[in-house]
Amino acid sequence: MNKNKLHELVDALPEDEIQAAQRFLEFLLEQENQRRFANAFENAPEEAQDISPEEMKAIEEGEKDLRAGRVKSFDRVMKALGA
Repeated sequence: MNKNKLHELVDALPEDEIQAAQRFLEFLLEQENQRRFANAFENAPEEAQDISPEEMKAIEEGEKDLRAGRVKSFDRVMKALGA
């Protein structure tokens, strides 16, 4: 399957299913972003894995934002930055 086929499927969805499809795609993107983060963390040098209290606080705030839905996908941020 390619993105064109995916676009066709989205276009064929009944209007009342669009929101569910959007939530599922956002879920998939979030899973991918978490996988990328976990891989980066696991492959970081051991000394880089120590987390300061300030970093832990930032992580906890980020997790709260995730639960509240105040997030943007990695791809969306990169596009906004022109990358």
